[in-house]
Amino acid sequence: MELLVIIFLIIFVIYSLQSSEKFKLHMDTLNAEYQAKYKEFEDTFQKASDFNPTFLYVGLDRKTGIAIDEPRTKVCIVKRNGNLLVHRVISYEDILSSELYKDGEIILKTVRSSQISGAVVGGLLLGGVGTVIGGLSGNKIQKNNTQTIILRVVVNDPTDPLLDVYFLNYEIDNNSEYYKLLLEDARQWQARMDILIKRAEREDAALRRNETSSVSLPDELRKLAELKNNGVLTDEEFNTLKEKILNQ
Repeated sequence: MELLVIIFLIIFVIYSLQSSEKFKLHMDTLNAEYQAKYKEFEDTFQKASDFNPTFLYVGLDRKTGIAIDEPRTKVCIVKRNGNLLVHRVISYEDILSSELYKDGEIILKTVRSSQISGAVVGGLLLGGVGTVIGGLSGNKIQKNNTQTIILRVVVNDPTDPLLDVYFLNYEIDNNSEYYKLLLEDARQWQARMDILIKRAEREDAALRRNETSSVSLPDELRKLAELKNNGVLTDEEFNTLKEKILNQ
């Protein structure tokens, strides 16, 4: 009996070692494939005209990728179309919103309110430019596994407004360290898009202030002249107020 047990243990150990080796070879193959795809995407980002990636990410689906050129404030999205990689460079001024999805539910979203009006369904918009938080509210059922994490960038292009990048495209345990790393990567990219959108929003606000100032100045001077012509203001008062308006 003891001999049978020993033989069984020897067979089990040999089988386990073989299985472990097969698994290692499988993972090495997948890693080599991913590295090759990553290099392919990296080369595509580098070839984009007037674009030098500061940050880049290649989706786990090996069909999508995203990069940011920080000095030029541009974003490059790469998609696989058959055997070809097609890239698209976008100015931060054309980004309307950035949405982070987990299994189809929005968990983070930043909207450029100067370009998009109206309420955002299913979330809370904080201020002019803000983060929409939804999908993980108290009424949602918390799941143990996640299948997809997607960053969706909405751009000002009616022909192709949605750009998706996959950070996860297969089921994984929410308690695993790998899942936590993937989610953190996705949040980092959402934060980067948030910065670009807010930068564009600030520039929109500055432009609106300049336009308001340039439009209102002639009106103020015209009203001032009318007050002077109607005898409400003396020449001295008119000149003082005119100087004040022009120096604002």
